[in-house]
Amino acid sequence: MVVRFNVAITIWFLLAVFIAFSQSIQSPSVSNSKKVIVPSQITKNFPLFIKTTPKNATIKIMNIKAKFKYGMKLKPGRYDIQVSSPGYKTKRGWHTHSDDLGKFEVKLVEITEVVKVGK
Repeated sequence: MVVRFNVAITIWFLLAVFIAFSQSIQSPSVSNSKKVIVPSQITKNFPLFIKTTPKNATIKIMNIKAKFKYGMKLKPGRYDIQVSSPGYKTKRGWHTHSDDLGKFEVKLVEITEVVKVGK
């Protein structure tokens, strides 16, 4: 019984030393890289500015109900944006919106009609 007790104490001691040693050698980059996320950062909206050519082009954000207004505030995320104007080819595409991606420009291409002359 004394032998079992000594073995148990030895195993317990080695386990405690191993745990203490493994915690002390963790890399600083892992332990210091924890990022605190504040709830206001998660729900913060950022303004969206879209400059168009021609200037009077219609801008629609297809995957939300609200109508586009220059500088409107949106949550960060992906938005399906369509820009159109009579006489120009419509452009539609996905935009990833965030605090640093809130301004961009869309230039529409004018549609030219081909007139067939003769036979």
